[in-house]
Amino acid sequence: MSPFPAMRSSNRWNRRPRQGALHAAMHGLPLPTRTGLDAGEEHVFVQFPAEWLRDPRSRWLREHPVDMPWDDPELLDAMLALRREQ
Repeated sequence: MSPFPAMRSSNRWNRRPRQGALHAAMHGLPLPTRTGLDAGEEHVFVQFPAEWLRDPRSRWLREHPVDMPWDDPELLDAMLALRREQ
């Protein structure tokens, strides 16, 4: 048995970036992946129900994708009930 941990991944798409990052770190090379966003690039994810509870008219809710649990009606109902409790 090797004393070195194996880099395992259940997702074959994740395997290469981690192995490339490990190789770069071990050999003092620059990372083969991005370390930040490109100029002008922006990613905004609005958390529901936190932003909705904070401000139901929030521009963030109107202008960006919101992580609504549309596939789980019971969870969505429970989240909507939070507003009635305030």
